Formats: sequence, structure tokens, C-alpha cells
Amino acid sequence: MRTHDTSSSQRDTNHRDTETQRRDESSTDRPALQAGWRTRIGRVREPYTRPAASRTRPSSVARAAQRRPSNRARFRSSHAFRSISVSLCLRGVFLFVFVLSICGFADAQSRSWPTERPPQPLAAREIRFPPYEIQTLPNGLQVVVVLHHEQPAVTMRLLVRSGTASDPKDKLGQAHLAASLLDQGTVTKSAEQVNDAVDFIGGAMGAGAGTDLTFVNMVVMKDSFDAGLRMLSEMARQPAFAPGEIERQRQQMLSGQQVSREDPEYIANSVFDRLVYGFHPYGMPANGTAQTIAGLTRDDLVAFHTRFFVPNNAILAIVGDVTADEAFAAAKKVFGDWA
Repeated sequence: MRTHDTSSSQRDTNHRDTETQRRDESSTDRPALQAGWRTRIGRVREPYTRPAASRTRPSSVARAAQRRPSNRARFRSSHAFRSISVSLCLRGVFLFVFVLSICGFADAQSRSWPTERPPQPLAAREIRFPPYEIQTLPNGLQVVVVLHHEQPAVTMRLLVRSGTASDPKDKLGQAHLAASLLDQGTVTKSAEQVNDAVDFIGGAMGAGAGTDLTFVNMVVMKDSFDAGLRMLSEMARQPAFAPGEIERQRQQMLSGQQVSREDPEYIANSVFDRLVYGFHPYGMPANGTAQTIAGLTRDDLVAFHTRFFVPNNAILAIVGDVTADEAFAAAKKVFGDWA
């Protein structure tokens, strides 16, 4: 076994030596062969040798990075393209406007536009009020009579120069509540009796309060003028302010405020008044608040009426199918004793 192994290794060594000798001979003869090949072709051609840097094949990630530009490069290219596009669009718009202006100018020169001016306003017409007369009674009450004979009716209104602006800040709604009770009963008649009397003569009555005034009005036919004027005087001068009616009107005011708080127009007007007038009486809520209305008493209403419902703080207007003499005589007869 040992002799066999030694001979085998010797054969392997000889074989390797033979292969090495062949490679050396081929490498020695290769330049000569290449030189003869160049001579036969007639030109010198250097063999291609790959650069050392390119002999190593780059990885897939490197190849992708070489093919794909970076985010900054893409941003710069897109930004430049966008700038060029916007510039071209603006140039196109300016060119279009310029062409239109030239065309319009040429068209305007070719057309004959009207030269007449708009019509002048008409001359102011004289306003003619219906004939009226004014007298002041000895107690200071001003009486205004306006003659209006188109219909056999007479409208009477008593205006008092005090309204919701006169309410103290802790008694807001006082004027409104007092005015709403003027036609809800007098010292001698209940609210139901007053309504029945007005209905009997075919008339209509009402009362209310504004910012700077409180009013009571009556509308009757001409033949009921005297009776209507007496009823107007009684409502304005002798209101009952009955406790039951006060509570009823108070609840109506509170219910009305709940509805108004859901009305955008009411809220907008309230905010506007506060922003414009601040805490001046014009900026305060005319109908009061839930707290001030709940705190009003009958004595507050009586005090308001006693203070402001006086003849020298009121105006009586009579408009309708009556003469001035009839109206002044009736006013003196009914309101002459008002002090």
C-alpha cells in the first residue's frame, strides 16, 4: 500500500509540472502571435483593458442610486420646470391682454359711443302736509288737530315724553310693563268692562312704550268721538294696575323673552345696541331682563305713572273727520282738569 501511494503522488506532481510548463509557453508565445496579427491587419490596435474601478460590479442598490436622482435634485428640477411654466403662462396672459386692449381701443375708435349724460333728477316737489292746528291748554297739554275728512273716523293718541330709556338699571322693563297695563282696566272698570265698552262703540284701543315715549291710542267712528276721548283719558290718567293683570303681563313678558332669545335678529339688534351705546339707556334691553322683570312691583309701576304721566309732559293728537273747533273743545272738556 505504501508503494502504491508513493507512485500516485509522484504522478500527480509530474502532471502539475507539465501543466505549468504549458501555461508558461503559451504566455511566452502570446505577444508574438499578437504582433503577427497586428502586422497582418495593417494597423495597431491596443487590447481593451477594463478600468480597475469598473472591474468590480456594483450592487443593485448602488445601481439604483446611480439611475435615480436624489430628492434635492428632483425638487430643483421640478421647481425650475414650474418656474418656467409659470413664466410662460404669465407671458401668454400679458400678451393676450395686450392684444385685447389694442383690439378694444381700435374698436372703440371705430364705434360712435353715445355722448348724452344720464337724465337729471326732477325738481323737488313741495310737500304739503294736511292742514293742522296746535293749541296748548292751561295745564300744559299740547293738542294737535289734523283735519282728514276722507273717512268718517277719528284717531286719538296721547303721547307721553318718557319711555324705556327712563328705566333705572335695576328696574329695566318698568315702562314696558306699565304701558301694557294702561288698557287692562281702570279705577272704575275692569279689563273686561273696558274691552266691552270699546267693542260696543265699534272702536279699537292699544298702548305701548318706545325708547323715548309711551302712548295710548283710540280709533272710533265720528259719532263716537266724545265717548272715545273720555275712555282714552280714563285709561291714561286712572289705570288700575290690578295685581292679577300685573302677573299676567309679567308672565307674557317672560315668555316673550324666551322666544326672543331664539331669534337671531333680536340677538343681533341687542348686541348692536350694546356695541353702539354701551351702558347708556339706549344700549340696555328695552323689555328688561328676567331678573329685573321678576323684581318689579305695583309700587314701581304707580311711581312711574305718577312721575311721567302729567299734562305738561304729554301731547294729544286728534286726526280725522272733525273740525278744529270740535276737537279743541272736546280736549278742553275732557283733559282740562288734568293736573
